[in-house]
Amino acid sequence: SFNFLLKNVPKSKIPLDVAFHFLYSCGFNFKVAEAKRLSSRSKNPPILVKLFSAIEVDLIFSRHEHSAQYLKKNRLFICRDKTPMERRVSPSLANKKPWSTPSIPKVISEVCP
Repeated sequence: SFNFLLKNVPKSKIPLDVAFHFLYSCGFNFKVAEAKRLSSRSKNPPILVKLFSAIEVDLIFSRHEHSAQYLKKNRLFICRDKTPMERRVSPSLANKKPWSTPSIPKVISEVCP
């Protein structure tokens, strides 16, 4: 995928400016094809950043040490973008629990008096 998401960016920030600032502050000299805010009910909807190459996106995620300090300082998060089909399917799958998974709080309370 040519895309990644920047999350927790305040609504007052311009998406393209945030994308450029993130990339150049982290030492990535990549050009941004597009940056736009996604529609979301969250307080700070995520920004979809589209680059010109999937290799560039893979490089950003493989060199996490380059971006970790910037993300922590600015209280941002980065994640890979999902395809539209994955976005539709994932929330419904996330709500379903496996049948054999025990309740963790119950297990802990049984072990710790």
